Amino acid sequence: MVLLQGLSDESVEERNNNRLSWIHCLGIPLQVWGSDCFSKVVNIYKTFVKAAKETEILEHIEFARLLIRVSSLSFINRCDKIRINNIICWIKEMEDTRGKKTSVTAGDGRIMKTP
Repeated sequence: MVLLQGLSDESVEERNNNRLSWIHCLGIPLQVWGSDCFSKVVNIYKTFVKAAKETEILEHIEFARLLIRVSSLSFINRCDKIRINNIICWIKEMEDTRGKKTSVTAGDGRIMKTP
């Protein structure tokens, strides 16, 4: 029995590119905190979508909570040394599995909530 009949490698890859996930980023200096910085931090291997409301208004400053688009199904847990506005810093990125449920996007780009 073929369950994935009619799916090409391209359509499978396209679906994998549409996984959205919340991550926590620790180590971002407050003086560079903001959307431009968040974009650079996650640009290493994923795409920045938006910051959580509590991150935007600096309600919690111990970490930034960011929604990202990733192509991998692997759990995100990594540390990267990056330069942000001539400041060298180590950023720890961890996938948020305790918060809101992850959303996925439909083929046309609409965000759909998982049950």
